[in-house]
Amino acid sequence: MTKGFPSPIRSTPVETRQWTPCLGLPMSWARFDSQRAAGEVALENATVTMVLRGHGLRQLNMGRQQIEAPVLPEILGVGERGLAVRQRRYEGTLGERIQIQFPERAMVGILQDDGAGLHLRTQFNLFDGRMAWLMRSLWENQAGGPSNTLYAEGLMLALIGLLRQDFGQAQDRPRKAVGEFSATARRQLIDLIEHGLGETLSVQHLADAVQMSPQHFARLFIKTFGQPPHAYVMSRRMDAAKRSLVNEPERSVADIAVSCGFASAAHFSRCFKQALGTTPTRWRQ
Repeated sequence: MTKGFPSPIRSTPVETRQWTPCLGLPMSWARFDSQRAAGEVALENATVTMVLRGHGLRQLNMGRQQIEAPVLPEILGVGERGLAVRQRRYEGTLGERIQIQFPERAMVGILQDDGAGLHLRTQFNLFDGRMAWLMRSLWENQAGGPSNTLYAEGLMLALIGLLRQDFGQAQDRPRKAVGEFSATARRQLIDLIEHGLGETLSVQHLADAVQMSPQHFARLFIKTFGQPPHAYVMSRRMDAAKRSLVNEPERSVADIAVSCGFASAAHFSRCFKQALGTTPTRWRQ
């Protein structure tokens, strides 16, 4: 029996790419043919998949149950761990899909004591604008050049939160009330971020510093600071870069960009123009 997701993808798709973008959760992209059939398949992990492009019809044979599912851009499928499909068939246009798996071992580290886990209920033919945006944003963050770790982790944690809320079993729902960090933890996080702006910061690292699960940490961070970790860190990096542009005129824009934690001068210029409507060089002048 092969392992995989009950989608129109055969065990040997035309092209595949795989990552582990953040938090130890595997993500993959695949292009599938216009006509494709495959045999028995079972999910090794809880999984969510989304069609990026392609139009057609998917037929699934699950025991005595037969399901016909349309294939359209941004249609989603949620699969529980162990879900078995005896036969799959797809007919339609050439297409692409992305998939994220949620291995139990990785989820224990992400959630810790913030709920029992992620045990999903299977659902096909699902349209959900929030989940589709998160899935597409995770894909674009991986496919569009240097990955923003904090941003990707924030997207992934938001996706986990939606899945637990809408497709998780009752015992998996978050148990902890959303409060705020203590004054000591808040100061500790501010110092850690300020001294680490030039380094690769992650939700996992920040959560470990205050001894919390990444999921619970992210909710408290938004409640305390009014924005997600990646947005807060980006604002601090931007402020540090602006100070350097003014106070250190002899330094190049590229040097300032890297020292403040931006992936490159181009990345810094893009973020700077997005925030202030002009380039760092023009702003400095």
